[in-house]
Amino acid sequence: MADAFESRIDIFLRMRPIEKNLASYEVDHDDGRVNWVVPRQAAIGIVNHQRERYSFTFNGILDTDCKQDLVFETVARKVVLGALDGFNGTIFAYGQTGSGKTYTITGGTERYVDRGIIPRAISLIYSELANRSDNCFSIHFSYMEIYNETGYDLLNPDHETKSLEDLPKVVLLEDDDTRIHLRNLSAHLAMNEEEALNLLFMGDTNRMISSTPMNMASSRSHCIFTACIEARKTGEDVVRKSKLHLVDLAGSERVSKTGVDGQILREAKYINLSLHFLEQVIIALQEKSQGKSRTHIPYRNSMMTSVLRDSIGGNCRTVMIANVSIAQEQLEETISTCRFAQRVAMVSNQVMLNEEVDPNIVIKRLKQEVKDLKAEVMFLRGEDVDRGPLTDREIAMVKNQVNAYVYDLSPEASFNCGGNMLHIRAAFQAFKELATAGVAAKRCSNLQSSGAHMEMSGGSPLHETIQNLNCQLQQRENEINILVSFIRKREAGITRANAWTQVDSIQLSGRTDSRDSGFTLDGTEDGMIPSNTSSRVASSMDSRDNSSLSSFGSDRRQAFDLFWRNYPSMDAIEENKALLRKKYGEAKLLGEGANKAREMINGLKVKIEKRRVERAMEDLVHGKTSILHVDVEEDNLILQIENEKKTYKDGFSKLRDLKREIEHLHLILEQSRSKVQASFLSITLF
Repeated sequence: MADAFESRIDIFLRMRPIEKNLASYEVDHDDGRVNWVVPRQAAIGIVNHQRERYSFTFNGILDTDCKQDLVFETVARKVVLGALDGFNGTIFAYGQTGSGKTYTITGGTERYVDRGIIPRAISLIYSELANRSDNCFSIHFSYMEIYNETGYDLLNPDHETKSLEDLPKVVLLEDDDTRIHLRNLSAHLAMNEEEALNLLFMGDTNRMISSTPMNMASSRSHCIFTACIEARKTGEDVVRKSKLHLVDLAGSERVSKTGVDGQILREAKYINLSLHFLEQVIIALQEKSQGKSRTHIPYRNSMMTSVLRDSIGGNCRTVMIANVSIAQEQLEETISTCRFAQRVAMVSNQVMLNEEVDPNIVIKRLKQEVKDLKAEVMFLRGEDVDRGPLTDREIAMVKNQVNAYVYDLSPEASFNCGGNMLHIRAAFQAFKELATAGVAAKRCSNLQSSGAHMEMSGGSPLHETIQNLNCQLQQRENEINILVSFIRKREAGITRANAWTQVDSIQLSGRTDSRDSGFTLDGTEDGMIPSNTSSRVASSMDSRDNSSLSSFGSDRRQAFDLFWRNYPSMDAIEENKALLRKKYGEAKLLGEGANKAREMINGLKVKIEKRRVERAMEDLVHGKTSILHVDVEEDNLILQIENEKKTYKDGFSKLRDLKREIEHLHLILEQSRSKVQASFLSITLF
């Protein structure tokens, strides 16, 4: 385990933009300082000591015009790359309801540019894996929701379309070393970015969201998206294991302001209570950092603080995003969030590289060492396995030496067969044969006489044994032929199947149609809502009750056209479609450029071969050799090939990145299409 180093929690302030009733504030981006101005209340009286200015310092301030890509680069990139290097990381968003926490962590679901930290972190992880070929990575994802102080597994595939209460409940366990274990929380291996994004979308579908007076789509729970990363270098025993937590905390709210009741009031109580316990943990850690005698940190008061124990005051690089609203009526909650962030900034974590020895690799290495040592011992003993047994000539020489030694009755007789174990064993065998020569000869004669007698009687067991062995041999040959035929058919089937799965490797051939580049270029991609959306969605509802559309008339297409023109997210969907078409156009150009570079490489190779043939013919005609002479023309051709190879590799790399973006856009548009259908059905059915 590497030495730990101290790292304070970084805090960033993100302001949600609004259009009216703005609060008065000042921002100094160079110093990371924000000043909130609270106007004095005239009703207090003549002597008014009310505080007017509140000043807070952050590691960075993300103003109202800050885009999602800048937020990720400023806040998350360093933490995500650290997780790939073996350091635990946590990014969590804190703030009141409606301040933009879910938008920051998960992002908007309508526009591709609105992607949040989680999808961008997934994209960065898998793009980095392609550049770290010296390591072998395995990444598992889990997604947990804490709703009313109960944990649920959002990635359980058996409950994808059911209610939240039907999902498996996560149980919190703690071992003797105070390490937290989560029972019933599944971890899913994702081999590429597409699989990871599918897991994220499935979890977001199962999340608990409801409408409140502060937010029409409020997350009523804490959600923790975790990436468990395991990395190891080839041939080494050490493995690096790290966890990356991306946390969307539920928003706090003042019940006296919102006036909620019923189920929403119950949810607000649980949310505020868990955030209160989080604040208690932060205060305890702050007092401990100030040198006060604080030994107990109340992590166990809530499930959320227990799960994030290492993230707050433990072995983790942690970043907090304080989401605030700049509305005048929300200024008290904004100042309260900034105060909480200042306390969080006082907390120090002991960050260390998470390395450990993998016992499976050690066992495998030790077995190989044992095998190598055995081979070395055999070599030292003279047991050369590769040379095979002694030849007949060598055995005869050993037997002659043994016979000469045995029959030499002089006291000076000596015997030396060499240090090789094969010769020593052959000598012992020769001694044994001489010692038992009489018995062996007698036994051999008895066997021969009994065999002759049985042959005369016509019932030789040796003959029957040979026949049985021949039958078994023929049967085994037939079985082998059947298996070989089966394997060849199976390989032929796999070859045909692989011909249709070339999209994953983006094999670039001589043309750039849908099979060669992995993209569909006809403008009607899967997952998109084309210009004839009405016919596509309406046709998918032919199996529905026809009477449900009676209020819109008999024509489904006209009904949907009317609905589509007034759909609130139509502009966002059209923007995504335009962006997808643009990405397809870029991919087509990159594919053409890569194919052109490859054709240039092949042409230059032909020129080089032609040049070499010409030089060889000149050598034959003039009777000299030019192999050792420098050919400037050939060197120029080789240089051109290297440049074209670089162009080809760059285009291929960009095309691979575009493929990931296009797959993400497909998922967003597919999600939008499902929402459009659900909204249209809800209108026509009721």
